[in-house]
Amino acid sequence: VSVSSEGSDPVYDLFGVLVHQDFYASAHSGHYVAYVKLPDDTWVLCNDGRVSVSSEKEAMKQKAYILFYERVTPRDGPDVRP
Repeated sequence: VSVSSEGSDPVYDLFGVLVHQDFYASAHSGHYVAYVKLPDDTWVLCNDGRVSVSSEKEAMKQKAYILFYERVTPRDGPDVRP
């Protein structure tokens, strides 16, 4: 998932979704899991000591607590990825 607006604005690529799983409708309890995009564009679910293959579609279904982006292109510049 890339985000940009018109013109020469930077482009950002989503690479992580942190999810708070709220078991008791309380901000004081629950569990955190993370969906992470690997360099080969595979998405994985990190849940405690377990890492399993997931998908971008599954990550996008979540009620995200924090989204992680990386800038792909700077303003008026070339792609910054190797």
